[in-house]
Amino acid sequence: MDYHVVSEVFKQFHDHLSYGLIAGVCATGVLVLLLKYWVEGPHYYGQESLEGKLVIVTGSNTGIGKETAREFVRRGARVIMACRNVAKGWDAANEISKDAKGQAIVYQLDLSSFKSIRKFVEEVLNSETTVDILVNNAGLVGFEKQTTEDGFDLTFQTNYLGPFLLTMLLLEKLKSCAPARIVNLASSLHKFGDIDWEDINMEKPGSYDGVKAYNQSKIAIILITKELSNKLKGTQVTTYAVNPGPVRTEIGRNQPLILAIIHFFTIRPFSKNAVQGAQPTIYCALAKHLANETGFYYSNSARRQPSKLARNPLAAKKLWDMTMKMTGLDVA
Repeated sequence: MDYHVVSEVFKQFHDHLSYGLIAGVCATGVLVLLLKYWVEGPHYYGQESLEGKLVIVTGSNTGIGKETAREFVRRGARVIMACRNVAKGWDAANEISKDAKGQAIVYQLDLSSFKSIRKFVEEVLNSETTVDILVNNAGLVGFEKQTTEDGFDLTFQTNYLGPFLLTMLLLEKLKSCAPARIVNLASSLHKFGDIDWEDINMEKPGSYDGVKAYNQSKIAIILITKELSNKLKGTQVTTYAVNPGPVRTEIGRNQPLILAIIHFFTIRPFSKNAVQGAQPTIYCALAKHLANETGFYYSNSARRQPSKLARNPLAAKKLWDMTMKMTGLDVA
């Protein structure tokens, strides 16, 4: 075969290979950008004013809660930042109140303590005339078994039992200020979880798993959001379970090193920042057309269908009765 012919064949092959690699890299880049855009979700641009409104946001000295509170203050609301660490809460409150229409103030609240919750509610009811929006934002992932002073798993109480008790104790005030809204932060990870009805507090030896506990708490939130909406029919108090998506926050700060490394290289690059993560909450708290919707699950600022268990009405009723007993509200 002629040398020049062979040379030309290899040249063409090399050129096609180069073009193919370039095209592949470009296509991969486009797919990554599209995935990132989808994960980040839409920004909420509604113009609703919150002047004269009182909003409570738990866990709001950092992350999603802080950005949620910032937006409410920007719109003119008086925002109670319910934080475990009061000093950090005031640092955040002073920052977000600067040059804003509204005002942020800090009340101490530890959702892992029923005593703290009752004290917080008493202070709010004694000092505030209204509660128009309640955002149950605070949450954690406990990678080691820890028990609260009330005898419950720390993750389950902080993420679910505490917010439930807080909501129920504020319910009459919310009703008196209707239309009012309750926004509960859930997670897409609920789809990988279950509820252990026989050991919901994960007390059996060797049964504890931090991720399992977190997922269980988020299923519980979605179930109880729906059940509460049924009990609030006709009151103009509406409920929403919100998945903020993967967000770069401090919620997993205590995770084991190996999980932190995996998270850093696989999930973090496609995660939202705190402002983006706050948008679904802001949407559910403010969007006018949602006044006609209640008890549903939202992700990327759109109504979605949660897992089969999370939409089971019998499971919701069973959980409601259990939770009333666990929080002592069945005898209140």
